[in-house]
Amino acid sequence: MRQVSLAPVTIEARNLSVERGGKTLFSGLSFSLRPGEILAVTGPVACGKSTFGEVLAGLVPYGGCLTVDGQELSSMEAGELRGLVTRMGHAPELLHATLAENVALGGNVDVLPFLQKAELGQDIESGALSLETEVFADGRPLSGGQQARLAFARTLAHAGAVVVLDDPFASVDAETERRMFANLRAWQGKRIVVLLSSRLWMFPHCDRVLYLADGTGVCGTHEELLAACAGDRGLYEAQAKGAERHAGTVLS
Repeated sequence: MRQVSLAPVTIEARNLSVERGGKTLFSGLSFSLRPGEILAVTGPVACGKSTFGEVLAGLVPYGGCLTVDGQELSSMEAGELRGLVTRMGHAPELLHATLAENVALGGNVDVLPFLQKAELGQDIESGALSLETEVFADGRPLSGGQQARLAFARTLAHAGAVVVLDDPFASVDAETERRMFANLRAWQGKRIVVLLSSRLWMFPHCDRVLYLADGTGVCGTHEELLAACAGDRGLYEAQAKGAERHAGTVLS
């Protein structure tokens, strides 16, 4: 099992940039994150938000400056970085193992609290699932939403001081998303959470929002971006109208 670091950290980015395939995905990004904050990252399709998460996990080279407690991220040893940053990718990446083993990953982990935080507790209480349910690598017999929630539970169970979540709510309904987000907030403590998402309903409850588009980005509070960034405002208002039609109270 990898050793995780839970000591609170501060992240600073100055003129952060990334190129892939000869194309600049984004450049000139500057922001700071303090312990206990959530940064929500969004933008149009192919804006680079998943790549942004990969940068924080040390998987993609970058230009500019990106430091953790003053140390350049690119200078960190791989083991140190793996212990610091925990990333949930867009795909669940489940194991052919039991439900519990998919969370514990061979460690001595009390998995039930994490399954409850991922809103899988009711499935277990009802008997629809159990800790011994066999899960195949392709996710069977779980639904898409259950697979995403299982990956979410596993991520929280092994989280370091920085947690990167790539569209963790994409396969769940709006009410489940609301509960999972509340659980995330209650759990995170001094961890920094970076939430990459194309669904913006929870963004008013995040500390900062980074909107990526046209090779650059704007960072601020949700209210600041609604006032200053037409792209972010347009996405949010369109989703808010859809939420009002289909759920009535999603944004309350």
